[in-house]
Amino acid sequence: MEWNHMVLVTAYMLRFISNAKERKNQTPNCQTVVLTVNELQNARNVWLCYTKHNAFRSELNSLTKSKSVGSNSRMKRLNPLIDTVGLIRVGGRLDYLVASEKRRHPVVLPPRLPPKGKIVKMIFEQMHLKLLHIGPLLANIQY
Repeated sequence: MEWNHMVLVTAYMLRFISNAKERKNQTPNCQTVVLTVNELQNARNVWLCYTKHNAFRSELNSLTKSKSVGSNSRMKRLNPLIDTVGLIRVGGRLDYLVASEKRRHPVVLPPRLPPKGKIVKMIFEQMHLKLLHIGPLLANIQY
């Protein structure tokens, strides 16, 4: 399964759950038209948070408790932080960059090692095709 397809399926599943709750509460706000940008972003965040929980458990525990990772963590040099969605992002001197929040603080993804890296592999394969097979040095992938 490719990344875009997985995000679409997840977005429709999240919408189905939301609509089922709306019908249970008998409110008429059920959505049936095309997916919104927010729904697609929420679906991406579901998978990125799932990957984060599987790959960075110890770092996540450290960040939620003490706002920093342990000194033996490979992520220490990145000065990681947790954003409002719950994703681990790169911190540090990038705060002073005049750019969007996504560019200043990119999401930290785990290495592409199975089974934890399957989602990361799908993201990179999708971006590789989207950028017309551009090389890794020229690609600036933002999520």
